[in-house]
Amino acid sequence: RVLSERQVVQVVDGFVGEELIARMLRALPPRETWLPCPLEEHVLGKTCSHLPVTPEIAPFLHSLSSVTGASFEDWTLVPVVRLAPGTPASLPHTDCMGTDAEGRPLIHDLSVLTYLTAGPSVHFRNVSVAAEAGRLVVFDPRATHHVDALPGEAGERLTIQIPFTRRQSGHGFVVEATPRPFMMIAQINMITEAAKLIGAGAATI
Repeated sequence: RVLSERQVVQVVDGFVGEELIARMLRALPPRETWLPCPLEEHVLGKTCSHLPVTPEIAPFLHSLSSVTGASFEDWTLVPVVRLAPGTPASLPHTDCMGTDAEGRPLIHDLSVLTYLTAGPSVHFRNVSVAAEAGRLVVFDPRATHHVDALPGEAGERLTIQIPFTRRQSGHGFVVEATPRPFMMIAQINMITEAAKLIGAGAATI
């Protein structure tokens, strides 16, 4: 299972087959209904939505459960992230799954990314991973990485992004998946600082 090791980046090609990808793409909501991703409202070209879990889509979660050990029995929606054509490259960043009451990043144990379409590559310190439809990418959220720009003439990039955590129980480790996309810590820090400036009466440009 992918959570049994501490490799920085792991890749599984063909994790999602072409037929299942086609069903998932057809089930996505209209693009005009997508909203800015949580705490990343300022990121140009990036929006989020959800894929309803139906009997046609459930095989994806079954496969994900088999490689992570997490349960998805109560999931009704799967988070999907869209990069529109023309989206600029991201700055180097690490990931988190939100912030606590003090605005501090909440760090998960593993970022799991599934490509539904091709798109720009993601670059880590010692390896680059091309975006290929059906490819599963698993990485340490604390590993600094960045994503290339998506050319204006290219198609949209669609990914399923799920943060996973491990916690100790009386029977060992329990793996849990969170039904919201992980996000960039660097961007969250920028928002937090802007909020502090606004609270102090300073202008934000």
